[in-house]
This record gives sequence, structure tokens and C-alpha cells, in this order.
Amino acid sequence: MSQLKVLEPGDFDRLLAWLDPDQDRAGQLYESIRWRLIAVLASRGCHIPEELADEVIDRVARRVKDIEATYTGDKAIYFLGVMNNVHHEYLRRPPVPRLVAAGND
Repeated sequence: MSQLKVLEPGDFDRLLAWLDPDQDRAGQLYESIRWRLIAVLASRGCHIPEELADEVIDRVARRVKDIEATYTGDKAIYFLGVMNNVHHEYLRRPPVPRLVAAGND
């Protein structure tokens, strides 16, 4: 089983600063990107779009220190690329057994 990767101190703040130097604008961009990820994942039939969107954001936050100096272009597109990877991993997961309520045989 893989070990859960946690954000290091400062990763989330670095992510917000990468999105925009203005804190208010960075927060708005963050929310916009998160809701866009959730909408796309839900439209693809994911049963846990919020969880997957948060995984995407965490992965990007961990990578910002490596890409912030060289990445150019729309940062939302980077999130969408990571989302595609997370979505493919989600599709490869074994299905979760469904519980059947008693009396519904």
C-alpha cells in the first residue's frame, strides 16, 4: 500500500502565491479552479469528485516549488493535466462493493 503524501508546511501558501501575488485574487482563482475540477470530474461520472479535486490540488501544491520558476501559461491548464492523471488512477481502482439494504432482495 502506498504511503499517503501530506503537504509540507508552506506548500499551500506557495500554491496561492503562485496563482497570484494578490491574496484575494489567489483565493478566487483557487476556488474557481477547484469548482471547475469538481464539475469536470462529476461530468466524467466520478462518485467522489470533491475528494479527487482535493487530491489534484494537493499534488499541484507539492509540485509548485519545482515548477514555479519555469512554468508559463494558464495555471488552470496545469491543474487539468494533473486531474487527467488522477482521473485515470481513479478508473483503475478496484470497484467499491455496494451495500444492499436489508429487505431489498
